[in-house]
Amino acid sequence: MTEDQISDFVEDIRETGCPIDAIGDALYVLDELDVSEQDVERVSREVHVMSLR
Repeated sequence: MTEDQISDFVEDIRETGCPIDAIGDALYVLDELDVSEQDVERVSREVHVMSLR
């Protein structure tokens, strides 16, 4: 992922309901999902695919 793609990536992750936090300039952490139990599997898959960018 290039620097100019980071803001879109962060926004895409947040739109799934998964909080994301930056650690310094080079790392990020995906926090506990904030979605209904019925959506956990779907959101987990979406976030996993996004994290492969």
